Amino acid sequence: MFKRKHKIAELEAHVKQLSEYVERFRQERDLLAKRLEMLEWRLKALIKVYFPSRFHSNLKAEDCIAILSEELQHVTEALAKVKIMPSSEGSGRVESRSERDHVYERLERLNDELKEALKHALLGYCTVNSLAKVLSIRPHRARSLLSSLVDLGWLDALKVKPLRRGEVFDIYFPSPYGLVACDKLLNASWTFAQAQHLKELKQFISDEELIDMAKERLKHAHEHVVSVKDDSTRCLIRYSEGSHKADLLIDGRYVECESLANDLEQTLRMCRALHEAQGEVIVIVPSTHAIRMMLQRLCLASWRLGHSLKVRISHVNELSHLEAMRKFIILRPPKQTRG
Repeated sequence: MFKRKHKIAELEAHVKQLSEYVERFRQERDLLAKRLEMLEWRLKALIKVYFPSRFHSNLKAEDCIAILSEELQHVTEALAKVKIMPSSEGSGRVESRSERDHVYERLERLNDELKEALKHALLGYCTVNSLAKVLSIRPHRARSLLSSLVDLGWLDALKVKPLRRGEVFDIYFPSPYGLVACDKLLNASWTFAQAQHLKELKQFISDEELIDMAKERLKHAHEHVVSVKDDSTRCLIRYSEGSHKADLLIDGRYVECESLANDLEQTLRMCRALHEAQGEVIVIVPSTHAIRMMLQRLCLASWRLGHSLKVRISHVNELSHLEAMRKFIILRPPKQTRG
Protein backbone atom coordinates (compact mmCIF):
# COMPACT_ATOMS: atom_id res chain seq x y z
CA MET A 1 0.00 0.00 0.00
CA PHE A 2 2.80 2.36 0.90
CA LYS A 3 4.59 1.59 -2.37
CA ARG A 4 1.41 2.27 -4.33
CA LYS A 5 0.92 5.69 -2.69
CA HIS A 6 4.57 6.48 -3.30
CA LYS A 7 4.18 5.53 -6.97
CA ILE A 8 1.08 7.72 -7.30
CA ALA A 9 2.94 10.64 -5.74
CA GLU A 10 5.80 10.14 -8.18
CA LEU A 11 3.40 10.07 -11.13
CA GLU A 12 1.61 13.21 -9.93
CA ALA A 13 4.94 15.01 -9.61
CA HIS A 14 5.88 13.83 -13.09
CA VAL A 15 2.56 15.06 -14.53
CA LYS A 16 3.03 18.44 -12.83
CA GLN A 17 6.54 18.72 -14.26
CA LEU A 18 5.30 17.83 -17.75
CA SER A 19 2.51 20.43 -17.41
CA GLU A 20 5.10 23.08 -16.55
CA TYR A 21 7.16 22.07 -19.59
CA VAL A 22 4.09 22.29 -21.84
CA GLU A 23 3.22 25.75 -20.48
CA ARG A 24 6.81 26.93 -20.99
CA PHE A 25 6.85 25.62 -24.56
CA ARG A 26 3.49 27.30 -25.23
CA GLN A 27 4.83 30.65 -24.01
CA GLU A 28 7.97 30.27 -26.12
CA ARG A 29 5.85 29.34 -29.14
CA ASP A 30 3.66 32.44 -28.69
CA LEU A 31 6.74 34.65 -28.30
CA LEU A 32 8.31 33.21 -31.45
CA ALA A 33 5.04 33.67 -33.36
CA LYS A 34 4.90 37.33 -32.29
CA ARG A 35 8.52 37.90 -33.30
CA LEU A 36 7.94 36.18 -36.65
CA GLU A 37 4.95 38.39 -37.36
CA MET A 38 6.96 41.52 -36.54
CA LEU A 39 9.75 40.29 -38.82
CA GLU A 40 7.26 39.64 -41.62
CA TRP A 41 5.80 43.14 -41.20
CA ARG A 42 9.26 44.69 -41.48
CA LEU A 43 10.18 42.55 -44.50
CA LYS A 44 6.96 43.55 -46.28
CA ALA A 45 7.72 47.20 -45.50
CA LEU A 46 11.17 46.77 -47.10
CA ILE A 47 9.62 45.30 -50.25
CA LYS A 48 6.97 48.04 -50.36
CA VAL A 49 9.59 50.80 -50.10
CA TYR A 50 12.47 49.44 -52.19
CA PHE A 51 10.74 47.18 -54.73
CA PRO A 52 7.12 48.39 -54.92
CA SER A 53 6.46 46.67 -58.27
CA ARG A 54 6.89 43.29 -56.55
CA PHE A 55 4.79 44.04 -53.49
CA HIS A 56 1.39 42.53 -52.76
CA SER A 57 -0.44 42.19 -49.45
CA ASN A 58 -0.32 38.37 -49.33
CA LEU A 59 3.47 38.12 -49.26
CA LYS A 60 4.87 35.72 -46.65
CA ALA A 61 8.22 36.16 -44.92
CA GLU A 62 9.85 33.54 -47.13
CA ASP A 63 8.52 35.32 -50.27
CA CYS A 64 10.00 38.61 -49.06
CA ILE A 65 13.37 36.98 -48.39
CA ALA A 66 13.37 35.44 -51.88
CA ILE A 67 12.56 38.81 -53.49
CA LEU A 68 15.24 40.59 -51.46
CA SER A 69 17.77 37.90 -52.36
CA GLU A 70 17.03 38.23 -56.09
CA GLU A 71 17.05 42.02 -56.09
CA LEU A 72 20.22 42.25 -54.00
CA GLN A 73 21.90 39.88 -56.45
CA HIS A 74 20.96 42.26 -59.27
CA VAL A 75 22.31 45.20 -57.25
CA THR A 76 25.56 43.32 -56.54
CA GLU A 77 26.02 42.60 -60.24
CA ALA A 78 25.30 46.23 -61.13
CA LEU A 79 27.77 47.49 -58.51
CA ALA A 80 30.43 45.11 -59.79
CA LYS A 81 30.05 46.63 -63.24
CA VAL A 82 30.23 50.15 -61.83
CA LYS A 83 33.39 49.40 -59.83
CA ILE A 84 35.38 48.35 -62.89
CA MET A 85 34.44 51.51 -64.79
CA PRO A 86 36.84 54.44 -64.15
CA SER A 87 35.18 57.58 -62.83
CA SER A 88 36.03 61.11 -63.87
CA GLU A 89 37.98 61.47 -60.59
CA GLY A 90 39.92 58.24 -61.10
CA SER A 91 38.19 56.33 -58.29
CA GLY A 92 36.17 53.15 -58.73
CA ARG A 93 34.83 53.09 -55.13
CA VAL A 94 31.06 53.20 -54.66
CA GLU A 95 29.80 54.66 -51.39
CA SER A 96 26.92 52.70 -49.82
CA ARG A 97 23.85 54.66 -48.70
CA SER A 98 22.12 54.08 -45.41
CA GLU A 99 18.49 53.03 -45.24
CA ARG A 100 17.60 56.38 -43.71
CA ASP A 101 19.20 58.29 -46.58
CA HIS A 102 17.27 56.14 -49.04
CA VAL A 103 14.01 56.95 -47.25
CA TYR A 104 14.86 60.67 -47.35
CA GLU A 105 15.54 60.48 -51.08
CA ARG A 106 12.20 58.76 -51.70
CA LEU A 107 10.54 61.42 -49.58
CA GLU A 108 12.04 64.16 -51.77
CA ARG A 109 10.47 62.51 -54.82
CA LEU A 110 6.97 62.76 -53.36
CA ASN A 111 4.86 65.50 -54.91
CA ASP A 112 3.96 68.49 -52.72
CA GLU A 113 0.34 67.40 -52.21
CA LEU A 114 1.34 63.97 -50.88
CA LYS A 115 4.05 65.51 -48.68
CA GLU A 116 1.52 67.90 -47.16
CA ALA A 117 -0.95 65.06 -46.59
CA LEU A 118 1.75 62.91 -44.95
CA LYS A 119 2.88 65.79 -42.74
CA HIS A 120 -0.65 66.41 -41.45
CA ALA A 121 -1.41 62.69 -41.05
CA LEU A 122 1.67 62.42 -38.83
CA LEU A 123 0.37 65.36 -36.76
CA GLY A 124 -2.82 63.49 -35.91
CA TYR A 125 -5.10 64.39 -38.83
CA CYS A 126 -5.28 60.67 -39.37
CA THR A 127 -8.86 60.12 -40.54
CA VAL A 128 -10.39 60.95 -43.90
CA ASN A 129 -12.63 63.69 -42.47
CA SER A 130 -9.99 65.35 -40.27
CA LEU A 131 -7.47 65.47 -43.13
CA ALA A 132 -10.10 66.81 -45.52
CA LYS A 133 -10.99 69.57 -43.07
CA VAL A 134 -7.43 70.69 -42.26
CA LEU A 135 -6.38 70.71 -45.93
CA SER A 136 -9.71 72.17 -47.16
CA ILE A 137 -10.24 69.36 -49.66
CA ARG A 138 -13.10 66.97 -50.38
CA PRO A 139 -13.27 63.73 -48.38
CA HIS A 140 -12.86 61.54 -51.48
CA ARG A 141 -9.62 63.40 -52.29
CA ALA A 142 -8.38 62.96 -48.71
CA ARG A 143 -9.13 59.23 -48.92
CA SER A 144 -7.25 59.00 -52.20
CA LEU A 145 -4.19 60.75 -50.74
CA LEU A 146 -4.15 58.55 -47.64
CA SER A 147 -4.55 55.39 -49.73
CA SER A 148 -1.65 56.49 -51.94
CA LEU A 149 0.54 57.02 -48.87
CA VAL A 150 -0.32 53.49 -47.71
CA ASP A 151 0.48 52.05 -51.15
CA LEU A 152 3.81 53.90 -51.20
CA GLY A 153 4.80 52.54 -47.80
CA TRP A 154 4.60 55.72 -45.69
CA LEU A 155 1.44 54.86 -43.72
CA ASP A 156 -0.44 51.80 -42.49
CA ALA A 157 -4.11 51.68 -41.50
CA LEU A 158 -6.40 49.84 -39.09
CA LYS A 159 -10.16 49.94 -38.71
CA VAL A 160 -11.63 51.32 -35.50
CA LYS A 161 -15.13 50.38 -34.36
CA PRO A 162 -17.09 52.69 -32.02
CA LEU A 163 -18.95 50.60 -29.42
CA ARG A 164 -21.87 52.96 -28.87
CA ARG A 165 -22.79 54.55 -32.18
CA GLY A 166 -21.22 55.46 -35.49
CA GLU A 167 -19.68 53.47 -38.31
CA VAL A 168 -16.32 51.72 -38.45
CA PHE A 169 -13.63 54.13 -39.69
CA ASP A 170 -9.97 53.96 -40.67
CA ILE A 171 -7.11 55.39 -38.64
CA TYR A 172 -3.89 55.95 -40.59
CA PHE A 173 -0.61 55.71 -38.68
CA PRO A 174 3.07 55.80 -39.67
CA SER A 175 4.82 52.73 -41.04
CA PRO A 176 8.48 52.17 -40.03
CA TYR A 177 9.45 54.43 -42.94
CA GLY A 178 6.80 56.99 -42.02
CA LEU A 179 8.47 57.29 -38.62
CA VAL A 180 11.80 57.96 -40.37
CA ALA A 181 10.14 60.47 -42.71
CA CYS A 182 8.80 62.39 -39.70
CA ASP A 183 12.36 63.29 -38.67
CA LYS A 184 12.82 64.98 -42.05
CA LEU A 185 9.36 66.48 -42.56
CA LEU A 186 8.82 67.81 -39.04
CA ASN A 187 12.42 68.00 -37.74
CA ALA A 188 11.47 65.85 -34.74
CA SER A 189 10.50 62.36 -33.72
CA TRP A 190 6.84 61.52 -34.31
CA THR A 191 5.63 61.66 -30.70
CA PHE A 192 7.61 64.83 -29.92
CA ALA A 193 6.25 66.52 -33.06
CA GLN A 194 2.69 65.71 -31.96
CA ALA A 195 3.26 67.13 -28.48
CA GLN A 196 4.71 70.30 -30.02
CA HIS A 197 1.70 70.59 -32.33
CA LEU A 198 -0.64 70.44 -29.33
CA LYS A 199 1.36 73.29 -27.80
CA GLU A 200 0.98 75.30 -31.03
CA LEU A 201 -2.79 74.69 -30.84
CA LYS A 202 -2.69 75.75 -27.15
CA GLN A 203 -4.15 72.35 -26.22
CA PHE A 204 -1.18 70.86 -24.34
CA ILE A 205 -1.66 70.00 -20.65
CA SER A 206 1.17 68.46 -18.63
CA ASP A 207 0.79 64.98 -17.15
CA GLU A 208 0.67 66.26 -13.56
CA GLU A 209 -1.96 68.89 -14.31
CA LEU A 210 -3.99 66.37 -16.31
CA ILE A 211 -3.95 63.90 -13.39
CA ASP A 212 -5.17 66.59 -10.98
CA MET A 213 -7.93 67.74 -13.35
CA ALA A 214 -9.12 64.18 -14.03
CA LYS A 215 -9.12 63.29 -10.33
CA GLU A 216 -11.15 66.39 -9.47
CA ARG A 217 -13.75 65.61 -12.15
CA LEU A 218 -14.08 61.91 -11.34
CA LYS A 219 -14.13 62.02 -7.54
CA HIS A 220 -17.75 63.24 -7.54
CA ALA A 221 -18.99 60.25 -9.58
CA HIS A 222 -16.78 57.47 -8.21
CA GLU A 223 -16.33 56.17 -4.68
CA HIS A 224 -12.62 55.30 -4.82
CA VAL A 225 -10.30 57.67 -6.71
CA VAL A 226 -6.56 57.30 -6.08
CA SER A 227 -3.78 59.01 -8.04
CA VAL A 228 -0.21 57.81 -8.41
CA LYS A 229 0.79 60.90 -6.41
CA ASP A 230 -1.46 59.80 -3.52
CA ASP A 231 -0.34 56.16 -3.37
CA SER A 232 2.02 54.83 -6.03
CA THR A 233 1.87 51.25 -4.71
CA ARG A 234 -1.89 50.98 -5.29
CA CYS A 235 -1.42 52.20 -8.86
CA LEU A 236 1.30 49.62 -9.57
CA ILE A 237 0.52 47.04 -12.27
CA ARG A 238 2.57 43.89 -12.50
CA TYR A 239 2.43 42.21 -15.90
CA SER A 240 4.37 39.65 -17.96
CA GLU A 241 7.17 42.02 -18.94
CA GLY A 242 7.66 43.86 -15.66
CA SER A 243 5.71 46.56 -13.84
CA HIS A 244 3.99 49.83 -14.73
CA LYS A 245 2.49 52.64 -12.64
CA ALA A 246 -0.90 53.83 -13.81
CA ASP A 247 -1.78 57.48 -13.20
CA LEU A 248 -5.15 56.79 -11.55
CA LEU A 249 -7.00 53.91 -9.91
CA ILE A 250 -10.75 54.53 -10.22
CA ASP A 251 -13.00 51.99 -8.48
CA GLY A 252 -10.52 49.25 -9.29
CA ARG A 253 -9.86 50.36 -12.90
CA TYR A 254 -6.44 51.59 -14.01
CA VAL A 255 -6.54 54.87 -15.94
CA GLU A 256 -3.80 56.75 -17.82
CA CYS A 257 -3.58 60.53 -18.20
CA GLU A 258 -1.69 61.20 -21.44
CA SER A 259 -0.32 64.63 -22.29
CA LEU A 260 1.06 63.01 -25.50
CA ALA A 261 4.61 63.77 -24.34
CA ASN A 262 5.43 60.06 -23.86
CA ASP A 263 7.49 58.31 -26.51
CA LEU A 264 6.33 55.28 -28.47
CA GLU A 265 8.03 52.69 -26.26
CA GLN A 266 6.31 54.12 -23.17
CA THR A 267 2.96 53.87 -24.97
CA LEU A 268 3.65 50.24 -25.89
CA ARG A 269 4.51 49.34 -22.29
CA MET A 270 1.39 51.09 -21.02
CA CYS A 271 -0.80 49.20 -23.52
CA ARG A 272 0.70 45.84 -22.59
CA ALA A 273 0.23 46.48 -18.87
CA LEU A 274 -3.37 47.74 -19.03
CA HIS A 275 -4.45 45.12 -21.56
CA GLU A 276 -3.09 42.29 -19.40
CA ALA A 277 -4.44 43.77 -16.16
CA GLN A 278 -8.00 44.60 -17.21
CA GLY A 279 -8.56 43.80 -20.89
CA GLU A 280 -8.87 47.43 -21.98
CA VAL A 281 -6.86 50.64 -22.18
CA ILE A 282 -8.48 53.65 -20.49
CA VAL A 283 -6.93 57.02 -21.39
CA ILE A 284 -7.69 60.65 -20.60
CA VAL A 285 -6.15 63.28 -22.92
CA PRO A 286 -6.16 67.10 -23.14
CA SER A 287 -8.40 67.76 -26.18
CA THR A 288 -10.48 66.41 -29.07
CA HIS A 289 -7.48 66.52 -31.41
CA ALA A 290 -5.43 64.69 -28.77
CA ILE A 291 -8.04 61.89 -28.93
CA ARG A 292 -7.19 61.38 -32.62
CA MET A 293 -3.47 61.46 -31.83
CA MET A 294 -3.92 58.91 -29.04
CA LEU A 295 -6.04 56.61 -31.22
CA GLN A 296 -3.32 56.83 -33.86
CA ARG A 297 -0.67 55.77 -31.33
CA LEU A 298 -2.90 52.99 -30.00
CA CYS A 299 -3.40 51.68 -33.55
CA LEU A 300 0.36 51.47 -34.03
CA ALA A 301 0.63 49.76 -30.63
CA SER A 302 -2.14 47.30 -31.56
CA TRP A 303 -0.31 46.45 -34.77
CA ARG A 304 3.00 45.88 -33.02
CA LEU A 305 1.48 43.93 -30.13
CA GLY A 306 -0.29 41.64 -32.58
CA HIS A 307 -3.86 41.82 -31.24
CA SER A 308 -6.95 44.03 -31.19
CA LEU A 309 -7.32 46.56 -28.39
CA LYS A 310 -10.40 47.61 -26.46
CA VAL A 311 -10.08 51.32 -25.72
CA ARG A 312 -11.92 53.84 -23.56
CA ILE A 313 -10.87 57.44 -24.19
CA SER A 314 -12.01 60.97 -23.35
CA HIS A 315 -10.63 64.47 -23.21
CA VAL A 316 -10.52 65.92 -19.73
CA ASN A 317 -13.05 68.72 -20.32
CA GLU A 318 -15.82 66.26 -21.29
CA LEU A 319 -14.99 63.84 -18.46
CA SER A 320 -17.78 62.98 -16.01
CA HIS A 321 -17.77 59.21 -15.42
CA LEU A 322 -15.72 56.26 -16.71
CA GLU A 323 -18.84 54.71 -18.24
CA ALA A 324 -19.52 57.91 -20.19
CA MET A 325 -16.15 57.80 -21.97
CA ARG A 326 -15.93 57.05 -25.70
CA LYS A 327 -15.42 53.34 -26.33
CA PHE A 328 -13.72 51.76 -29.32
CA ILE A 329 -12.24 48.49 -30.49
CA ILE A 330 -9.13 48.77 -32.65
CA LEU A 331 -9.52 45.87 -35.07
CA ARG A 332 -6.17 44.19 -35.58
CA PRO A 333 -6.38 41.59 -38.40
CA PRO A 334 -5.78 38.05 -37.12
CA LYS A 335 -2.42 36.46 -37.70
CA GLN A 336 -2.20 34.58 -40.97
CA THR A 337 -2.06 30.82 -40.62
CA ARG A 338 0.63 29.02 -42.51
CA GLY A 339 -0.04 25.99 -44.60
